[in-house]
Parts: sequence; C-alpha cells; structure tokens
Amino acid sequence: MATTRFSTSQTNPILMRVAAAFSLGSFIYLGLILFWTMSYQLLYAGRIFPGVSVAGVELSGLSPAEAAIKLSQTLSYPNTGKVLFRDGEKIWVAAPTELGMVFDPSTSALTAYQLGRKDGLFGSIARQVQARGAGLDVAPLYLLTRE
Repeated sequence: MATTRFSTSQTNPILMRVAAAFSLGSFIYLGLILFWTMSYQLLYAGRIFPGVSVAGVELSGLSPAEAAIKLSQTLSYPNTGKVLFRDGEKIWVAAPTELGMVFDPSTSALTAYQLGRKDGLFGSIARQVQARGAGLDVAPLYLLTRE
C-alpha cells in the first residue's frame, strides 16, 4: 500500500506567507483605524462633533461657549412658551419662567460637546459615526428655580 506524504518544506512556506499576509493586513487595518480616530479627535478638539444638535439647533463644529450663545439666542421656549392648566372648569395659562423653569444653555452645550467623548473607545466612535451619519439631537436642559 502506497502512502502519500506531503513535504513539510512545501506547506510551511505557504502557511507562513498566509499568516504573514494576514498579520500585515490586520496591522495596516488597525493602523488606519487608529490614524482616522486620532485625526478626527484632533480635528474636533474643543468643538462639537458633526451632526450634533440640541432641540433641532445644529451645533456642529462650535465650541461649547459658542454653542451656548447660539442656543440662548435661538431657543426661547421658557420665555415665549405657554403651559395650560385646567382644574374642572377653570383654565389658566402660565409661561414656563413664571413656574421657575429656566433654560440652561451652558449645560445643554456641554452635554452636546460630551456626546461621543465619554462612552469609552468603541462607544464614543459609535456615537460619532451615528451623529455624523444620521445626526443626534440632544434634549435641552432646564433648571427649576424657586422664587
């Protein structure tokens, strides 16, 4: 009975080449992802990532201070909004500011700035990609004050 033997000198170089190509490809892929991530972080250092908005107000590329100014100039619900109260037949209307509701543009802008920065490496990258692709809207933050 004849047996066929494979020479280890013929299969090892092929396996070595495949392993080397796979390792090199993985290294290049990870290097490109690292380069892209670091470049994106540096490009938007101190600025809000693209696609991030607060209550529909686009804040992409703004610093938190600039975003707070834009939000305070754009969002006016506490001053102009109305809250309707009803008690049986009695109905009355009040402005949110009369009830102690004050819009906090600085905290809202800081929340928008933190989006994509505080969720760990993979969570942050996922939020950044989601914001850039589909956009992410952050809810505005209000303070309740007592008079």
